[in-house]
Amino acid sequence: MYRTPTEEHMLCVSRAIKSMAKTRGELYFEEALKYEALGDYLNAQATAVEGLRLCMGPFYLAVRDQLQDLLDRVKPWTAFVITQYGVQAVQCAHA
Repeated sequence: MYRTPTEEHMLCVSRAIKSMAKTRGELYFEEALKYEALGDYLNAQATAVEGLRLCMGPFYLAVRDQLQDLLDRVKPWTAFVITQYGVQAVQCAHA
């Protein structure tokens, strides 16, 4: 299939953006794990939420799942939902 130079450029830019978002999400996950290991749960939560925000979209499910699992450990009674407006916290009822 032939692509015009503009289409090739847009495809290259799209790949670069996806790669950057994935890398950033992974970096935020690693930082959140470090905070969790130090017992700094507030910073672990903030870092994981920011990582979730950076991983919005259908491509980074593995990174998002890891960040969500970390948030479930740090703040178990709060669900973090990704919406078109960003990441929102929803308080859950205790079991």
